[in-house]
Amino acid sequence: MTLLVKQELFKLIKKKSTAVLSVLLVVLLIGTALLAKKYTTIIDPVEMTAQLFSATSWIVFIMIAAASTIISMEAQYGTLKNLLYRKYSRGEILVSKWITLVIYSVYLYLLAIIVTVLMKLILFPSISFTEKVSTGQTLIQSLFTYTLGSYIGLWLILSLVLMIACFINSSGASISAGIVFYFASSIISGILIALIQ
Repeated sequence: MTLLVKQELFKLIKKKSTAVLSVLLVVLLIGTALLAKKYTTIIDPVEMTAQLFSATSWIVFIMIAAASTIISMEAQYGTLKNLLYRKYSRGEILVSKWITLVIYSVYLYLLAIIVTVLMKLILFPSISFTEKVSTGQTLIQSLFTYTLGSYIGLWLILSLVLMIACFINSSGASISAGIVFYFASSIISGILIALIQ
């Protein structure tokens, strides 16, 4: 199993899109932080920092694409058959892919947290990590609570994407379903929050 995870991580690292999307995520975070700095009357920098400068939205799209392609590309290129001919079962192969996706998602979240903290220190040095935000928590507590909640939500969406990718050997269909589910769940959660308030 460890060998399968190492192989999956090797394939993920060697994909050009992994590096490109990591750089793009950093650029988007910096751009959002600069917008928050420029338009402080419209965009609350404390809230944006607590929400990782909207990085979690971008991470969802990156992970949907990664989750759908990690399974469907194996079937499309016929490499899944090669793995099945070896001593590995289909379940072991899928679990290794899921572990790889967990590692990749943790990497993206850590990258977002590091860039967010750096942007906060560089662009907003007057804002303290112990400052209270609208939820009543300190900035650092809110940042980690938001990150954890977002991570759980991400894996709810990814479970659907992975299931579709296993049934349909098309990365496009599973990407589309994941994005539609993401937007639908966002709309439903917005409606529920409005009803609760």
